Amino acid sequence: MAMTNINISLPESMRAYVEQKIESGGYGTISEYLRELIRADERREMEYFDKLIADAYANGPVVPLTKEDIELARQETLRRIQTRKGRK
Repeated sequence: MAMTNINISLPESMRAYVEQKIESGGYGTISEYLRELIRADERREMEYFDKLIADAYANGPVVPLTKEDIELARQETLRRIQTRKGRK
């Protein structure tokens, strides 16, 4: 797998925490620790979507979406994206 570099800025307290995790958690480098955090986040996200799908199947028959349903969902998604951008 090809690797690339990224730079991040952390407050000193966070860097100290990461270094402590590396020393006590069996990680060889900061990169290994961050990769594991990202993998864990990916797993949590997949588990969340798997649960949503399972819940949808458990809650009754599948109802086909109309073009209107899809358009409303698209508009709501765009609204949420704009709201998040406004918070940053």
